[in-house]
Amino acid sequence: MKLSIGIMLLLMAPAVLWAEEESPQFSAEEIAFFKEKVEPILRQKCYRCHSTEKQQKGDLSLNRRKEILVGGYVGPAAVPGKPEKSYLLKTVVATTYSNVPQMPPRGGRLGEREVEVLRE
Repeated sequence: MKLSIGIMLLLMAPAVLWAEEESPQFSAEEIAFFKEKVEPILRQKCYRCHSTEKQQKGDLSLNRRKEILVGGYVGPAAVPGKPEKSYLLKTVVATTYSNVPQMPPRGGRLGEREVEVLRE
């Protein structure tokens, strides 16, 4: 069953409003950690499908902090300070029996250290 564009926009509106209203401020240290540790993982493992340079799967781009906080069709990809609510983290640790897709679907799973970096 296909959803009309209007219905999809209505469903996505709360996530967009939440991200703009509650957008957290990040310290210089947090920004540096993201750029030095997190971004290389995303670039290597996720940008193939979730980059502004390509057709984004799940309407999710992981290029910018705002895009990660807004997320895609399922809502925010990450919730700062709440790794247990991070959909991105749930997908990279998903097993065959999980109710979320395993990511990345190709190119190898993330290693333990990479998952820990995302969890931080």
